[in-house]
Amino acid sequence: MTSKDIQQLQIIIRTEIGNALEEVVLPELVTLKTDVAELRTDVAELRTDVAELRTDVAHIKGQLNTRYPDKAYLDDKINGLRGDILAARKQDSARLDKHILFHYKKGHLTDKEIEELERMRPFAPLPA
Repeated sequence: MTSKDIQQLQIIIRTEIGNALEEVVLPELVTLKTDVAELRTDVAELRTDVAELRTDVAHIKGQLNTRYPDKAYLDDKINGLRGDILAARKQDSARLDKHILFHYKKGHLTDKEIEELERMRPFAPLPA
């Protein structure tokens, strides 16, 4: 084999390898490039979606913090309402005491009935 034959063989091999690369590898590279471009687009969209979700979650957290009172606030309000209810019941009790006294003075109630009504009293009488 002469050097000319070797050069021709090299040219044939390079040509055949080049053709094989063009037929097999290059289409795969084109497909791979397309897939990578699509992935980049998808990642960019995901980043946008995650940013929107973060904004939405922050907004919801802000609404929760401003919309719903905390336990201490509710406890204070409940205790205030309890106080209001107790004050109203004590006033009702004082009115009932006056009503009972009125009927006792008129003679409609006996001492025994007054004692029984005193045992049923939910609160001590208010100071006069």
